[in-house]
Amino acid sequence: KPTAKGMAISLAEKGRGELTTWHNELRAIFLKRDQGISGTVISGVKEGNYYVSQEEYQNQFAEKLGFRAFPGTLNLKINKEELSKLSHKKPIRIEGFSKEERTFGGLACYKATLRFQRVAIAIPDRTTHGDDVLEIIAPFNLKEALGLKDGDVIKVVPL
Repeated sequence: KPTAKGMAISLAEKGRGELTTWHNELRAIFLKRDQGISGTVISGVKEGNYYVSQEEYQNQFAEKLGFRAFPGTLNLKINKEELSKLSHKKPIRIEGFSKEERTFGGLACYKATLRFQRVAIAIPDRTTHGDDVLEIIAPFNLKEALGLKDGDVIKVVPL
């Protein structure tokens, strides 16, 4: 609307969300800030082993990520706004599949490092976790190899 001081603009919530995403992306580009995603190590629901172990996933991990994943995920409790740090990264798509009358969903993966180790952030299309839990896969058991325990605060850096 025109006003005495210029124009007044009103945004719907969806528009405000889009602008926030664009702002975060541009800020990341221009500030060249550390784009690591910080989170607190938490125990999962112990389903990662079953899903990550599926040969159809493992074959795609090897082909697209360059490693076969340890059966299981490292779970990080994050501030969900941290996910915007992935918005300017191109995901590596791991396709879903069906077998034995069961459907397995796809996931978006992002190559990353965690304490100088090659890992991948895995964001499943379907999950029992909320959007405040980030799952990390690697070629080895991250908790054991890095001496991590629940409550440790760590940073994963998308590449």
